[in-house]
Amino acid sequence: PSPEYIKNQFAQILVCLVRRDFPHSWPTFFTDLIAAAKNDASGLTADIFLRICYEVDQEFVAEINRSQEDEKFNSTMKDYLRDHAMPQLVDCWYHIMTTFESRSPALVTMALATLKVYVFWIDIHLVVNEKMLSFLSSHLSHSAFGEEVANCYHEIVKKKMRSPEAKFAVLQAVNVFKLFDSV
Repeated sequence: PSPEYIKNQFAQILVCLVRRDFPHSWPTFFTDLIAAAKNDASGLTADIFLRICYEVDQEFVAEINRSQEDEKFNSTMKDYLRDHAMPQLVDCWYHIMTTFESRSPALVTMALATLKVYVFWIDIHLVVNEKMLSFLSSHLSHSAFGEEVANCYHEIVKKKMRSPEAKFAVLQAVNVFKLFDSV
């Protein structure tokens, strides 16, 4: 098997353990994971971290027919993540993007792909803020991961909002028309 296959399988196994052991036996799973990824100089732990984050979305958020018990756990997990871990997760993705932007465009692409799938269900202000938008706008034309930046913008723009005013505020913050000028 390829190294990517093994990493993906490892991430899937860890997410299965989360389903079984979180929060009872492993309440610090997300804080442990974030700390390991932020202290990674080589990129290997960041790679595994991003794969795990992607699998968390696939396991607990993706629209798949599940049992009522699984749906209840998934809802609890999403609520936990929103209330206790999302700012730290998004900050860690940003850290990976800025740390590895010149050393490992593949990691930046993975971080952007992960961010993209989370935009749908997290607080939009975790993504639509000066720090993140500055990174996104300055990398829209990047040869290695500009397409994934565009995909993030796509998810931000299509995100459903509670009101037209909230949607307009997001569109204003993203400054969609200025983006067209930069491409």
